[in-house]
Amino acid sequence: MKDFCNKVRWKRYGEVKGLSVPFDTINDLCEAGKAGRFVHYVENGASQWDKLCALEDALVDSRKQKGFMFIVGERAGDPEVRGWLEYGDLIIVPFGPVRQESGADIGVYDRHRFDNKPYTIHAMTKCDEDSAIHINRQVRSVHGKPIGWDGKVG
Repeated sequence: MKDFCNKVRWKRYGEVKGLSVPFDTINDLCEAGKAGRFVHYVENGASQWDKLCALEDALVDSRKQKGFMFIVGERAGDPEVRGWLEYGDLIIVPFGPVRQESGADIGVYDRHRFDNKPYTIHAMTKCDEDSAIHINRQVRSVHGKPIGWDGKVG
């Protein structure tokens, strides 16, 4: 696999197959300067939620979001996770500052490996210009209020 843009470190978890499309898409956006806010957040250790939203924005703004799902959720044992992107059976998780200390900025999991730890999904929608509206509508219907600025639900 070619290197992910030289400012962002990528780590695989499990038998990751079919990675080339999401990897190349995200890598190309970073190298072309079309994911500047995402790269800036990675370099400066921003929250997991900020990185996730910036990555989704870069995909949508560049019209490269086809096939990506935006998930708001939590994962047992990883308090920084507020959500992730899915592409088929791949789960793409921008890491928060604590997980970044392990040497990776983005983790990509195969479905089987990701499913080995319990997780909760609060809302999900395809990545598009209206994803925030759809996500907040789902969260509000269950929890009575929208997602917080930090990605916390409830």
